Amino acid sequence: DGGGSNRGFIFQSAETNATRVEGLTIRFGHGASGGAAVCTNGSAPTFDRCVFSQNNAASDGGAVYSVAASPTFFQCTFVDNIAGRAGGGLWLLSGEAIVTGCTFVENRAEGQPLSTGGGIYTAGSAPTVTDCTFQANRAGLPAKAIQAQPGHRPPQSTEPYIPASSNSAGQRRLVTELAPAPVNVMATSQKGGGAGRGTETKPPNQDEG
Repeated sequence: DGGGSNRGFIFQSAETNATRVEGLTIRFGHGASGGAAVCTNGSAPTFDRCVFSQNNAASDGGAVYSVAASPTFFQCTFVDNIAGRAGGGLWLLSGEAIVTGCTFVENRAEGQPLSTGGGIYTAGSAPTVTDCTFQANRAGLPAKAIQAQPGHRPPQSTEPYIPASSNSAGQRRLVTELAPAPVNVMATSQKGGGAGRGTETKPPNQDEG
């Protein structure tokens, strides 16, 4: 419990995936970026079955702020986290985060007209998002679930898979992008907008009614 003024974790010493945080509820954290946790400097911790709840970041990464790091999130729940700019649940810049079997519910990127990525915001990175559920996440821009900004394409990344997202009124839209970004999304569902399970393979800049 961060008490509304402190983060829960900072990983900044190249920790490997053997560094594990298991079964914890991390709530009421606060930071300029990364309300619950910060991962940087090549760190790659594993969060296993954790709950990130009601954390707040003044800028980016309401729950987790990751820069030049590759954390793993396995069966974690992100609920009611808030970022003032981008990435209500996760903010990922550089690195290759793995997000598997996670649930993102009612996370928000708000506070600015261009706030985006209610669930996840990623730029210049190659995260893999597998078997996750996004429900009722909100942001100022159309990308309520995942916002994938253009960035470098690592050699191992595939063609971009852009997931469906929904706005607060339940309308489905594909993530709006200026250029392709390397996000691998597999068997991930968006609830509230009528999206079922499956892999979205349509290019960016297309709407779905």
